[in-house]
Amino acid sequence: MSEYRGNELPENIITYRNGLTFKIGGIKINPFLCDHSAFDSYMLLFEAGGKSIFYTGDFRFHGRKDKDKLLTALPKSVDVLIHEGTNIGKNACTMTESKLENKAVGIMRATDSPVFVLQSGTNIDRLVSIYRASKRSGRIMYMDNYTAIIAAAAGGCIPRPDVFDDVVAFTPRAVRDARKDMFFAIQNKRGLRGIANGTKRFTMLVRPTMLDYIKKLFATADIKEGTLIYSIWNGYKETESMAEFLTGVRGLGMKVIDLHTNGHACAEDVELLKKTVNAKQTVCVHTDKTI
Repeated sequence: MSEYRGNELPENIITYRNGLTFKIGGIKINPFLCDHSAFDSYMLLFEAGGKSIFYTGDFRFHGRKDKDKLLTALPKSVDVLIHEGTNIGKNACTMTESKLENKAVGIMRATDSPVFVLQSGTNIDRLVSIYRASKRSGRIMYMDNYTAIIAAAAGGCIPRPDVFDDVVAFTPRAVRDARKDMFFAIQNKRGLRGIANGTKRFTMLVRPTMLDYIKKLFATADIKEGTLIYSIWNGYKETESMAEFLTGVRGLGMKVIDLHTNGHACAEDVELLKKTVNAKQTVCVHTDKTI
C-alpha cells in the first residue's frame, strides 16, 4: 500500500510470524494468526514478571480460517484477557464467508450481464469469496490495479493477475510514474476497450471513485443493465460520496444487492474464546464504552 501511494516506510519495522515468540525489552510476545476482514491479523499474548495479558485485537470465527486450529493453539490460562466487543448485543454473525460466496454464485448465475462488486481491496477473505463465486459462475474477474498489487503482496493462493488465468487487471484512470510502472509490469491486463469488446459475463471489483469509468464502460460496450453487489459496511451509504455513487449506478439501470458480513466476532464467539483462555480478569474494549 505504501509503495503504491508513494509513501516511505520507517526503517525500524520489525516483522513477526504466527506462533514464533519474540521479545521487546523484558516482555515476551507470542502472536496467533486470527480471522478478520483485514489481512494478516493477530492476537497477542504478552508475558512478563510472571504475569500474562492476552489481547485479541479484531477477530471473528465466521471467515475462512479454521477456528478450531486457533482455539487449540491459544493459551489455556491467562491473568488478563482484553477482547473486542464490537458486536456485543448485536445479531451480526448469521452470514459466514462461505454462505456469502454461495449467495454471490446465485446472483451471478441469474444474469448474463456484468456483475460489479463494491468491496474493500484489503478484505482478502472477501476477495477470495467473490473470485470463487465468479469462477463457479463461469465468469472472468477484473481486478483494479490497486487491488491487484495488494493481492500480489498477500501472495500464496490469493487470486490475482499473472497467477490466475481468469483474473485480469485494469486501471480505472490514467496512471503515471511508479503506479504506471506497476500496472504495466502486470502481464494479464486490459484497457477499457479490451474489456468492452470481450464477454459481458464478467465480475468487476469497483470503488465509489470509479463511477465515471463505469459510465464510460457502459457506453463503450453498449451495456444496458448490470448488478452491483454492495459488500462493505452499510454505514458508508450515509456518506455523500457513496450516496452519489449508488445513485449513479442505479441511473445506469443497475440493480444494487446488499451482500456483506463484518469482520468482528459475535457474542457467542467471544464467550467461546473467554472459556478457552480462562482469564482471571476480563476487559471488553472496542464498544460504545469499556466494560
